Amino acid sequence: MASFPIAALAAIAALMRRRAGFLMVIAGGIPFALIAEQVTGARNQIQDLGLPIPQGGSPAEALDMIREFTAIGAPMYFISAALLILIGLARGA
Repeated sequence: MASFPIAALAAIAALMRRRAGFLMVIAGGIPFALIAEQVTGARNQIQDLGLPIPQGGSPAEALDMIREFTAIGAPMYFISAALLILIGLARGA
């Protein structure tokens, strides 16, 4: 995934006392963009096939289902991505 090399470049730039905010925002935004793309693509495929779009119960039930599949790795990845975005914006992307 491109976010790792971009984050590495941002880290190197920051260590060299160069502006790295823009790279941080890009590296942090990539995971969120990929999830949005997947959700949109899945929704379009469901509609193209004429299948009903699942109507979930409560948001808590959906979160429990997702939690079973993601364990600890995915939340930590997205927390790190969000932190990269925030630090990048604070540094003046």
